[in-house]
Amino acid sequence: MTKLRWGIISTGSIAHKFARGVLRSEHGELVAVASRTQAKADEFARLYQLPRAHGSYEALLADPDVDVVYIATPHPHHREWALRAAQAKKHILCEKPMGMHHDEAVEMLQAAWENNVFFMEAYMYRCHPQVTKVLDLIREGAIGDVRTITARFGFRATYDLEGRLFNQTLGGGGILDVGGYCTSMARLIAGAAQGAVVEPDKVFAVGQIGLESGVDEYASALLHFPGDVVAMLSCGLRLHQDNKVRIEGTEGSLILPIPWGATVDGGESQVLLQKSGQPPEMLTIPSAPLYALEADLVAHHIAQGHREAAWPAVTWADSLGNIRVQDQWRRALDSTGPSFAEPAGKATQPLPFSTWQQRFSRLFQGAVEKYQKGHQKAEGLLDPKGHKFLDSIGHTEQEFFDFVEDFARGGEPTLETALEIASVRRDYFLKEQDGVPSRHLIAVADLPAKDASVENIVWLPRLIPKAEAKLRGEMPPELMYDCGGDRKFFKTHGIDPADFLRKVWDAQGNHTQVISWVKANSKS
Repeated sequence: MTKLRWGIISTGSIAHKFARGVLRSEHGELVAVASRTQAKADEFARLYQLPRAHGSYEALLADPDVDVVYIATPHPHHREWALRAAQAKKHILCEKPMGMHHDEAVEMLQAAWENNVFFMEAYMYRCHPQVTKVLDLIREGAIGDVRTITARFGFRATYDLEGRLFNQTLGGGGILDVGGYCTSMARLIAGAAQGAVVEPDKVFAVGQIGLESGVDEYASALLHFPGDVVAMLSCGLRLHQDNKVRIEGTEGSLILPIPWGATVDGGESQVLLQKSGQPPEMLTIPSAPLYALEADLVAHHIAQGHREAAWPAVTWADSLGNIRVQDQWRRALDSTGPSFAEPAGKATQPLPFSTWQQRFSRLFQGAVEKYQKGHQKAEGLLDPKGHKFLDSIGHTEQEFFDFVEDFARGGEPTLETALEIASVRRDYFLKEQDGVPSRHLIAVADLPAKDASVENIVWLPRLIPKAEAKLRGEMPPELMYDCGGDRKFFKTHGIDPADFLRKVWDAQGNHTQVISWVKANSKS
């Protein structure tokens, strides 16, 4: 992979942190910096030995040697420079919050979509392996069903009405500065079992709005999610908080002692696992420097031709959902002080771009219509753009056709099932295979017989290697995951085919673990 050439817009403290991260990354190099003044740009460039220092942001965007820009300006300027960067065909990593409210965020992503550039909101903690570890534990059922999430991020800042933290015109307030970490984590954990983020259906908030500053100086929120998950969030600029995340489930709890800025310089982070009735277990997770991880994640997705990152990093839909919750949190405080958030009555714009799920759904529905009109073969079912899209999520034309044909003939697998299975395969393709397809296909003759059993469970010995092949993209044309025999098995045992696929992934070749999981979850 060639080095991704970075340019940094603005020279504040966060720009310095990111610059040090790029210097320690595997796939990035710093080539330019821009400031409002030439002197500040020169000083920054000397410190990090950059070849070019620009005295204006416009000059950096015109620099042909810059592939991607890191926007480190104060919040209110993110929109302008993201739009300009997209128009200049530069890929974008934008500091959080990406916009001042939801409609700004929509406009920024519209520009990225139209100009075919990568965009990610810079919640760097989402690139850390401790987050992946926590999600894996939740999905494995290590603490049972998640019920409550507590997330805090607060610090005591110097009270300066001219500085960005306490200045309304500069996007001040704790919710925009650090509260988004809490909302982001809560939405991630609440949806962990589904391999996605979910949105709260209720948001309640209280807080203190400064009489002089007019911004939220400390605030708390209570979020309720579908599935009866409750999150308690707290953020602030005028008091130190313990800045931890605690996740409580029906069978135990998880604690992240340093959730937001773990291993900035590399090293080991820790997660405390407490299972009911067992001694606490401290899990240690080694990690590269945090901002280097972020830079390399961006480089990886750009190299693969993607415009957005994959879960559990911050996707476009995730960014929009997160800032929408921040808007709700800020608006909920209006009764306790001056109104400073987006007006409640302002219409929310629809998504101006297609998520991959929407594209898959449209392709599926269109292919079903085409099949029902007589085109009943895989060849020619999709146009070149459709082929390219399927390639980007690790899905073959034959696999897609098999689902379309079975649905058109018998009504299953449904679009929802096909989409969920495609989601697991896409995640595996991007995370485990780095977006590179396998060149191997399994042989049908090597599969266990259809009547083979293990632990008195018929079909399971055949299903496990099929699921492994589905994950790796190694299914031969004559084989289908979630075929009629698979569906009979799933219905008999009350198991979701996508959940089974993800469990096979989690087991990493340990068939005994999969068998135990099926026995524990079987409804038969």
